[in-house]
Amino acid sequence: MDAVTDVTHSSDQRRRGAGDGGCGRVLRETVVLWQSATGVTFPANGSFTLRLQASDGSAQTFADVSTLAYLGLFDQWQAQTFSSNSAPAATQAADFDHDGLPNLFEYALGTSGTAQNLTSITNEVIPSGNDKYLRITVPKNSAATDVTIVVEATGTLAIPSSWSTTGLVILQNTSTVLQVQDNVAATQNFPRFMRVRVSKL
Repeated sequence: MDAVTDVTHSSDQRRRGAGDGGCGRVLRETVVLWQSATGVTFPANGSFTLRLQASDGSAQTFADVSTLAYLGLFDQWQAQTFSSNSAPAATQAADFDHDGLPNLFEYALGTSGTAQNLTSITNEVIPSGNDKYLRITVPKNSAATDVTIVVEATGTLAIPSSWSTTGLVILQNTSTVLQVQDNVAATQNFPRFMRVRVSKL
């Protein structure tokens, strides 16, 4: 028995209509699935209607199912936070709530993209003998599995390429927290700096 899935998707432009400058388009895709198939790969973010059809050669039946689909977890966060993942306020670098954290950081840390937050990243100076070391603790959104969070350090802000992870001591790295300590002591004559970098996979 073969099962045929007819995937119909109306883009945002279609829903806005010609009066709003949308060009209007309907994307139709027919995918033939075998009995063992358990899912469908959607070609875009948005609302879809799936027609599930089955036939044994003599009888045929079908059912229509509506669903929302997203290409990735961050796309889903954008749509849920800003009602649309294509809105200017939803881009990775946008800071809709003006709290100094761009959306990709808000998502990675698990903070709100629409309400101002004090940064949840903490930094400390840890004494060790006669030396002092910088330590930074970063809370992580355990659901944000499509981003990487990296701590980097440098001895000068004048050379952008000097930021590096080399030698840093990772004290914790779980699904909910990243804690990293510098391996070079900070002194009055030799300052140290640390930063957090978030990248989407």
